[in-house]
Amino acid sequence: SSLKHMPPTIAVIGSGSWATALIKILSEQQVAIRWWLRSEDDAKHVSHFRHNPNYLSSVALDLGKITPFTNLREAVTGADY
Repeated sequence: SSLKHMPPTIAVIGSGSWATALIKILSEQQVAIRWWLRSEDDAKHVSHFRHNPNYLSSVALDLGKITPFTNLREAVTGADY
């Protein structure tokens, strides 16, 4: 029997415009993204409204593929990249 292929898990550290653009591009592929944001308020905003409140705020984010974190160790745990 063959194992089902699991999509890669990518940790992205940072919440600026470059990180937000990278997350948007990556989320168009079959991936799981663990996104570290410094601000607890920003992470809550992303989780509730599906966009970064401060950078590229008009870009809708796919929370089916993106999980926000404020704890860096948690964000990188289990990431392939």
